[in-house]
Amino acid sequence: MEPNNNNNHIIVLTDATEYGKNAVNYGNLLAAIFKASLEIIPVSSPFSKKKLFSEAEEKNTIMIVIAAAQKGSKTCFNASKAIRFIKNARIPVMVVGKEPPSQLAFQQVILPVDMERQAKEKAMWASYFPRFYETYTKEITSNQTNHDYYIHILHPTYKDAFLKKKITDNIEFIEKLYQNLETRYKIYPLDKVDNPDLYALSFASQIDATLVVVMMTKFYSLIDLLFGAKEKALIGNAQGIPVLCINEREDLYVLCT
Repeated sequence: MEPNNNNNHIIVLTDATEYGKNAVNYGNLLAAIFKASLEIIPVSSPFSKKKLFSEAEEKNTIMIVIAAAQKGSKTCFNASKAIRFIKNARIPVMVVGKEPPSQLAFQQVILPVDMERQAKEKAMWASYFPRFYETYTKEITSNQTNHDYYIHILHPTYKDAFLKKKITDNIEFIEKLYQNLETRYKIYPLDKVDNPDLYALSFASQIDATLVVVMMTKFYSLIDLLFGAKEKALIGNAQGIPVLCINEREDLYVLCT
């Protein structure tokens, strides 16, 4: 695919398995949606992660796509290897499974929100998908029927005043952002749910969601070290739902729209 006017770039890491081929399927769709050039890199042999990400930033890469299985060696990445690959990356990484993109891909996006301050970057990235996808579908079809494109915001509820305020501040910020962007959204307060990231997988089927946007764990706790970070249950999930993994960065990257 030839470079385009906005110079956005997407990289796909692939292998000869069903998973690797499906990463290419998603890469093609994402490149069309974001009007980006596409680079496909086979990963059949060892490669330098540092060099890959350095060159990716030079090319204005907005996203890297990989495929992962939950366990084993069905493809180049399993959940553990994918987490090690993604950790500390400044570029978002979308992890897909072996199920091809649906016709409704990226119309319904799930944004789990907790009390951490990183909600700003995660919320911004979630907003790109329905906005770009809506433009993309209008360009490739003559159907003028309005589609429902939503970001579904999931957040736990707390009785503790301090925790409640932290969540409220994040939700208020996201609402203001989406109202300014004219992005449609719905908010779901979750009772008795401590981890909205994990809950998103079971919630996705209720709304036909095809993407979950999460922040990667920056500092591992003892529980994370013993049992694995929360992302381990998300990546390579049995439902085949793509997960966009974002690391906290000092500068807030804004994609040209």
